[in-house]
Amino acid sequence: MKQVAIDKGLWDGVEEFNFAKVYGTGSADNQRFIAGKELLLNLTKDNCFDINSMIAILRDESSGICRSCDDAFPSTSSQVSVLSNTESRPSCHWFTGTPDPKHSVFKPFVFCENFEITANIVSPTIPDDPVKTIPRFQRQVDRRHTLYKMHQNFYPKLTQT
Repeated sequence: MKQVAIDKGLWDGVEEFNFAKVYGTGSADNQRFIAGKELLLNLTKDNCFDINSMIAILRDESSGICRSCDDAFPSTSSQVSVLSNTESRPSCHWFTGTPDPKHSVFKPFVFCENFEITANIVSPTIPDDPVKTIPRFQRQVDRRHTLYKMHQNFYPKLTQT
């Protein structure tokens, strides 16, 4: 990673390596960081921050945290985890599995023994996958899972005004 940054003229190799500074986009990233910090401060001021508060942050468009499917760099999927500090209550992880958290459903998942994942959220297995053949990436394949495709088809209805 450091050598790539040097080769591309992004880093001189002398100064301390800072990933965000080297690979970030500058002011846009900083504006999102500042807006996210303000959202966190506002939502934690009464000590009642919960999963709904975090989902609200991930769905905030004005901050640039939530970016629609039409954005050049859309939010691709979102996750919120409620971590338990006791074995009697498992940690719960909430995933969208779809882009644009404002127009996606957060679905709960608890890791446990013998859990099964529905085929609707698993990307398809590609015979002769171009990622595994040499030379790599000589053809494009559709890696969208069923939930993603359904969300993509329904998205225009979700976002119409």
